[in-house]
Amino acid sequence: MRPLILLCSIILSALAACSRAVPAVENEAWERYLSGREADRFFELSDSGVSGEIYLPFEREYGLDNGLPVMMLIHGGGWTGGDRSLMRQLAAYFSSRGLICINVSYPLAGKEGNTIEDCMEGVRAAGDWVRGEGLRRGWDLESFVVFGESAGGHLALSLGGESGVSRYVLANPVLNLSELLWVKNIPGVEGGERELSPMLWMNSDLPPTLIIHGSEDRTVPFKQVSDYKARADELGLDLELVRLEGAPHAFMLGSRIEPERLRGLLDRIYQFISN
Repeated sequence: MRPLILLCSIILSALAACSRAVPAVENEAWERYLSGREADRFFELSDSGVSGEIYLPFEREYGLDNGLPVMMLIHGGGWTGGDRSLMRQLAAYFSSRGLICINVSYPLAGKEGNTIEDCMEGVRAAGDWVRGEGLRRGWDLESFVVFGESAGGHLALSLGGESGVSRYVLANPVLNLSELLWVKNIPGVEGGERELSPMLWMNSDLPPTLIIHGSEDRTVPFKQVSDYKARADELGLDLELVRLEGAPHAFMLGSRIEPERLRGLLDRIYQFISN
């Protein structure tokens, strides 16, 4: 009887330790989101105009990171602006929760003659690099998450069905260019709005996807994501849509929503990509 009691005691102690550890990890990740952290490594793909930074979970040296899940982060900026600095806080957060985070910058439309297609090709080159590097280093490419914000959500979906992406996280993504007047000024868009729209690309290859979108988004109206969700439901796809009441466009950047609300969203994203 005593061995059984001892075993139960050990199990209960372990469960209690785990329950304490989860909040501790989340607390640390949130602190890192607020304070930031330096990237561990940098890379550049000169042929495609892509550069990026790698954030490793703490206490993991580069080369000893086998078996870890991967997240690639793609910034917004209307295809013509922004860079990976917009996503650094997110990379700091999710690397602190155990993911290898690859935060990329891509060629911007309107610079050096680039068009929106060059943005898309740059992101595809970044995805190819992640898969190649992951194979060499033993990263868990079965858990390859891509997080895109605004135009970065559009570019994330341009990776296509053969990209090996296991899950998408999209924050206020552009999904139907034909409904947005402001995109006509983006080099390479006018006349090709439908063909450049993820709404048209959707098929059964779409992996599980989480979309978070503000109800007060005036840049990309909520109707875009609700239409996308309806189409996904028709195809029987695994797509979760979170309507963030009162939130504007780019709510994940800066202080556009309450800190505790944002903190809850980050944890919700982590739970989604961990399942």
